[in-house]
Amino acid sequence: AVYADVKLSAGDTVRVYCVHLESLEIRAGEVKALSTSHDLSKDVKGLWGRLNSGFITQGSQVKKVVESIKNSPYPVVVAGDFNNTPFSYSYHSVLQEGLKDAFREAGWGIGATFRDISYPLRIDHIMVDEMKFGVQSCDVLRKEKSSDHYPVFAVFTLK
Repeated sequence: AVYADVKLSAGDTVRVYCVHLESLEIRAGEVKALSTSHDLSKDVKGLWGRLNSGFITQGSQVKKVVESIKNSPYPVVVAGDFNNTPFSYSYHSVLQEGLKDAFREAGWGIGATFRDISYPLRIDHIMVDEMKFGVQSCDVLRKEKSSDHYPVFAVFTLK
C-alpha cells in the first residue's frame, strides 16, 4: 500500500491510499476442477494451504493500513485490489475506520471485478470517509480487458 496527500482546489487535503493486498492464489477454473479431481484430498489441501497463508498475510497487511488510516490528519480514500470479498476480515477492518464502500453506496448489481473465474467476485474496492464524502456513482468498467480485474470507477463529492 502507498498513499499520497492530495491538495484540492478548495484548499482541502485528502489522503488517497492505493492498496494491493496479498493474493489468495485461486487459479481460474481451480474450484470447478475440484468436482472432477482424481485426488481430491491433495487438491483441497493445496488450495486450503494457499488460502490460509494468504489470509494470514492479508491480516498483517491490513493492520498496517488501518494503523496509518487512524493516524491520518486528513479524510481518506482507500482504493485498490483487496484480493478479498465484502465478507472478509480485510474489508471489514478498513470499514471500521469510519469509511463507506462506494459500490454499496452508489453501485448496481453484484459488482464483479475479477473476470477470470465463472462466478462473480467483487475483490476491488473504493472506500471513502463517511463523514467527509458523498458518493454520486460507482461502476465496474466491464469493457476493459487489459487485466484479470475490471477497474472500479467512482465519483464522489467532498461535503
